[in-house]
Amino acid sequence: MALISFLATGYTQFSKDEFDGIQFGPAIKRGLEHLTTRQDDDGCLVRGDDYLKKHLWGALALTEYCGPIGSPVNQESAAKAVAYLGSRQRPDGSWGTGDGPRPMTTLLALLVIESARAGGLEIPDAMVRGANNALAAQAERDARSSFDPVTTAALLSGTH
Repeated sequence: MALISFLATGYTQFSKDEFDGIQFGPAIKRGLEHLTTRQDDDGCLVRGDDYLKKHLWGALALTEYCGPIGSPVNQESAAKAVAYLGSRQRPDGSWGTGDGPRPMTTLLALLVIESARAGGLEIPDAMVRGANNALAAQAERDARSSFDPVTTAALLSGTH
C-alpha cells in the first residue's frame, strides 16, 4: 500500500525526494521490481492465503505506475495482472474467494480497472459492466436487509 501511496501522488522510480535518509525513487524501483519479478506467467502476483486481495493491491500499484512512465516492462506486467483479474471474475460479475463474492473485493477490482484505464490499458467492457451489475445487485439486496449502511454506500459509489 505504501507503494501505491507514492505512485498515486506522482512519485516515480526517478524521484529524488528523500525523507529520514530514505530516497523515494530507489524505494519505488525496488517495490516495482519485487512485484514484476514474482509475477507468475498467468499474471498472478501473489499466491497463498487471501491471494486475491493481495493481487489486487499489487495490480493497483502496477496500474498506477503505467500512467506517469508507461515503461513497456511495467505496462506488460500491469496488463498481465489485469488479465489475471479478469480470469478470476465470477459469472455474476463480482470478485471473491471461497464462499462467495465479496463486495469490497469487487470495489477494489473496479479501482484497479479504473487505474488501468487511466494508464492507457484496454479493459473489456464486459468486465466493467459485470462488476457494476454485481455491485448494483448487492446494493439492492442490502437495501432489503439490515446490512451496514457504510458498506451499502461504498457499493453504490462503485456503480456508475
